[in-house]
Amino acid sequence: MPFDYTNWAPLTPQEAVEQFREFASDWCIAGGWGLDLFMEKQTRQHGDIDILIFRKDQGKVQSLLADHELFVVDPPGQLRPWLPGETLAPPLYNIWVRAHADAPWSIQLMIQDTEGEEWVFRRDHTIRGALSKMIVYSSAAWPILSPEIQLLYKGKSIGAKDQADFNHLLPYLSTPQKEWLREKLKTAYGNFHHWVAGL
Repeated sequence: MPFDYTNWAPLTPQEAVEQFREFASDWCIAGGWGLDLFMEKQTRQHGDIDILIFRKDQGKVQSLLADHELFVVDPPGQLRPWLPGETLAPPLYNIWVRAHADAPWSIQLMIQDTEGEEWVFRRDHTIRGALSKMIVYSSAAWPILSPEIQLLYKGKSIGAKDQADFNHLLPYLSTPQKEWLREKLKTAYGNFHHWVAGL
């Protein structure tokens, strides 16, 4: 099945909030849009929109988006249909959503693993934190991923937009957020990670 991986017309954050208004579990806007909402300004163009849900809620999101087409990114990066009722286990975590076969992609769902009352970093399970502190809220009361956690995920392979996100966000981070990010970057990627010195 051929796919046009570049054909994106992502929902706006407001449209995403409307789409997930009836979702009966926690979720949040992640990625670059999440960071911009935290800063309360748009710093760059966004080619997609990332919505984070918890793995335990994947059945609920299938129900919410039952009238859409859902595809899972199956390593090493091929899209395949996410079948109704199929339970996705690690390392599967990335879902692309579109309204129908001829429609552009509109949402990228990111599945977050948890253990008890903690979220678990998928690249190093020693890195984790309280679920109660994972989601924060924009000035419009929209749920967004806590920015230091987003930067930890972005820190694996730093492209131009990731560096720009870090540069824009740094003045907005509190001292505890910077300290947390510094230590977790070292744990996940090594003491000489590019961002450590700037924190």
